Amino acid sequence: MLKKIFILFIIFFSSGCSQVQRTLFAPSDIEIYCRKIFSNPVESDALSTCIQQELDAKNLLSRMIIPPDTERRCRRLSASTGGSYQVMLTCVQKAMPVKKR
Repeated sequence: MLKKIFILFIIFFSSGCSQVQRTLFAPSDIEIYCRKIFSNPVESDALSTCIQQELDAKNLLSRMIIPPDTERRCRRLSASTGGSYQVMLTCVQKAMPVKKR
């Protein structure tokens, strides 16, 4: 029992316990999202780049504290494009002064 509690404790604190780590929105899987954009097998480099950029944007967003009104507006914008973390990040960056990011 103590071992389970310890493992849960480690998982909880390694994933972050603040609102920064909560999921900002639930887009379709990043790979599926990027495959919709780059469906041609010839575009494999572009697909890889898309996936990496989406993962990078997701990581940056997970470490930001975003005001609720900005989050809602940017989430809606992102959802309108298919759930892009890149779109969400750009929206948040445009909405928030550099000092608050």
